Amino acid sequence: MIFAPIGEPLPAEISAPLRFSIDLMGAVTLGWWLTLEAAFKAIDLLGDRAGPVWRGVTLSVVGWYVIDGALSAATGYALNIIPNTLLLVGYLIPVLATGVMRRG
Repeated sequence: MIFAPIGEPLPAEISAPLRFSIDLMGAVTLGWWLTLEAAFKAIDLLGDRAGPVWRGVTLSVVGWYVIDGALSAATGYALNIIPNTLLLVGYLIPVLATGVMRRG
Protein backbone atom coordinates (compact mmCIF):
# COMPACT_ATOMS: atom_id res chain seq x y z
CA MET A 1 0.00 0.00 0.00
CA ILE A 2 2.84 2.42 0.77
CA PHE A 3 4.90 1.57 -2.29
CA ALA A 4 2.13 1.45 -4.92
CA PRO A 5 1.58 5.24 -5.17
CA ILE A 6 5.28 5.84 -5.84
CA GLY A 7 5.44 3.14 -8.51
CA GLU A 8 7.72 0.79 -6.64
CA PRO A 9 7.05 -2.91 -6.16
CA LEU A 10 6.80 -4.20 -2.64
CA PRO A 11 10.24 -5.35 -1.54
CA ALA A 12 10.58 -9.12 -1.33
CA GLU A 13 11.62 -8.73 2.26
CA ILE A 14 10.72 -6.01 4.71
CA SER A 15 14.12 -5.53 6.29
CA ALA A 16 14.69 -4.06 9.75
CA PRO A 17 15.91 -0.70 8.32
CA LEU A 18 12.88 -0.48 6.02
CA ARG A 19 10.48 -1.32 8.86
CA PHE A 20 12.18 1.31 11.03
CA SER A 21 11.82 3.93 8.28
CA ILE A 22 8.14 3.18 7.81
CA ASP A 23 7.50 3.18 11.57
CA LEU A 24 9.42 6.42 11.99
CA MET A 25 7.46 8.19 9.27
CA GLY A 26 4.22 7.06 10.88
CA ALA A 27 5.33 8.43 14.24
CA VAL A 28 6.48 11.72 12.70
CA THR A 29 3.20 12.11 10.82
CA LEU A 30 1.16 11.40 13.95
CA GLY A 31 3.28 13.81 15.98
CA TRP A 32 2.90 16.50 13.33
CA TRP A 33 -0.89 16.07 13.34
CA LEU A 34 -1.11 16.19 17.15
CA THR A 35 1.09 19.30 17.26
CA LEU A 36 -1.10 21.10 14.74
CA GLU A 37 -4.24 20.05 16.59
CA ALA A 38 -2.85 21.48 19.84
CA ALA A 39 -1.83 24.67 18.05
CA PHE A 40 -5.30 25.08 16.56
CA LYS A 41 -6.90 24.63 19.98
CA ALA A 42 -4.55 27.22 21.50
CA ILE A 43 -5.19 29.60 18.61
CA ASP A 44 -8.92 29.34 19.22
CA LEU A 45 -8.41 30.64 22.77
CA LEU A 46 -6.66 33.76 21.46
CA GLY A 47 -9.67 34.98 19.49
CA ASP A 48 -8.93 38.23 17.64
CA ARG A 49 -5.29 38.19 18.82
CA ALA A 50 -4.48 34.95 16.98
CA GLY A 51 -3.11 36.47 13.76
CA PRO A 52 0.59 36.17 14.64
CA VAL A 53 0.16 32.54 15.70
CA TRP A 54 -1.75 31.71 12.51
CA ARG A 55 1.06 33.32 10.51
CA GLY A 56 3.64 31.22 12.37
CA VAL A 57 1.76 27.96 11.87
CA THR A 58 1.21 28.80 8.21
CA LEU A 59 4.90 29.58 7.74
CA SER A 60 5.79 26.21 9.27
CA VAL A 61 3.34 24.36 6.99
CA VAL A 62 4.65 26.14 3.89
CA GLY A 63 8.24 25.54 5.03
CA TRP A 64 7.53 21.83 5.40
CA TYR A 65 5.98 21.79 1.92
CA VAL A 66 9.00 23.43 0.28
CA ILE A 67 11.59 21.28 2.08
CA ASP A 68 9.71 17.99 1.68
CA GLY A 69 8.94 18.71 -1.96
CA ALA A 70 12.55 19.58 -2.76
CA LEU A 71 13.82 16.45 -1.04
CA SER A 72 11.17 14.30 -2.73
CA ALA A 73 12.13 15.60 -6.16
CA ALA A 74 15.87 15.33 -5.45
CA THR A 75 15.57 11.70 -4.36
CA GLY A 76 13.43 10.62 -7.32
CA TYR A 77 10.04 10.59 -5.59
CA ALA A 78 8.49 13.72 -7.07
CA LEU A 79 5.04 12.07 -7.00
CA ASN A 80 5.07 12.73 -3.25
CA ILE A 81 4.54 16.40 -4.12
CA ILE A 82 0.98 15.63 -5.25
CA PRO A 83 -0.46 14.59 -1.84
CA ASN A 84 1.65 17.29 -0.20
CA THR A 85 0.07 19.88 -2.49
CA LEU A 86 -3.42 18.59 -1.67
CA LEU A 87 -2.65 18.88 2.05
CA LEU A 88 -1.22 22.40 1.64
CA VAL A 89 -4.18 23.59 -0.42
CA GLY A 90 -6.59 21.96 2.05
CA TYR A 91 -4.92 23.96 4.81
CA LEU A 92 -4.57 27.27 2.95
CA ILE A 93 -8.10 27.55 1.54
CA PRO A 94 -9.90 27.99 4.87
CA VAL A 95 -7.04 29.95 6.46
CA LEU A 96 -6.88 32.46 3.62
CA ALA A 97 -10.66 32.56 3.13
CA THR A 98 -11.36 33.41 6.76
CA GLY A 99 -8.65 36.06 6.97
CA VAL A 100 -7.46 34.79 10.36
CA MET A 101 -3.83 35.70 9.60
CA ARG A 102 -4.75 39.38 9.34
CA ARG A 103 -6.09 39.49 12.89
CA GLY A 104 -4.10 40.73 15.84
